[in-house]
Amino acid sequence: MKLTAAERDWFDKAMEAALPAGGDEGLARSALEAGAAEVFQEMLELVPAFTALGLRAGLWFIEFAAPPLTLKKFRRFSRLEQTDREACLAGMSKSDVYLSRQMATLMKMFAGFAWGADPEVRAALGYDRAPRFVKRKEIK
Repeated sequence: MKLTAAERDWFDKAMEAALPAGGDEGLARSALEAGAAEVFQEMLELVPAFTALGLRAGLWFIEFAAPPLTLKKFRRFSRLEQTDREACLAGMSKSDVYLSRQMATLMKMFAGFAWGADPEVRAALGYDRAPRFVKRKEIK
């Protein structure tokens, strides 16, 4: 099941907050540049439908529930400024509410999957073995 255009925008904004561009030299790629959206979409297609529904529900949680719970702002996550989105994910990670912490971890997990499997990041880290768990589809 493909992400809708709105869900893709929400996911992109979450990835920008989880792992933005501009890291250390050679590691400056963001989660989006590393293909996090493609990893998430592929995961949605490969896992059982109920699991895919849960992953999408996590995205909806972050979009609609996270800002009021963590920032006390009644705005959608994707409509926050970048600094507020980062603060929102950080607040979710430190929340007393288990579900909130897990939703932040979920988004960070996809950022990490993509970033760690990215050939440029791996080359910058000096890690030359092929990724074992994330297989890239050839893009034509």
